[in-house]
Amino acid sequence: MANAYYNLGAVGPINARIGAGLGYGQAEYEMLGGSDKEGGLAWQVMVAGAYPVSDKVSLDVGYRYLRAPDYDVTDAGVKVSAETGAHVVTVGARFGF
Repeated sequence: MANAYYNLGAVGPINARIGAGLGYGQAEYEMLGGSDKEGGLAWQVMVAGAYPVSDKVSLDVGYRYLRAPDYDVTDAGVKVSAETGAHVVTVGARFGF
């Protein structure tokens, strides 16, 4: 996945940024004893903010929506179509040296 961020700068005390990414992803399913994989374009959009606690430490909170390839499968006479995606919230700390 190749990602790019744009720093929005200070929004109050928070240093905000937005981003997007494109790459290759793979979705896998298991159903009725069978399994299959579909690969293709994956993408994500991101937003995050860092709150400075001191000159060298910031608390970081982020959100991303990740979308992997969809798949359509027929297994044992049953057709299944699925959209794959994930909502991810992250919390962390940044340390400067």
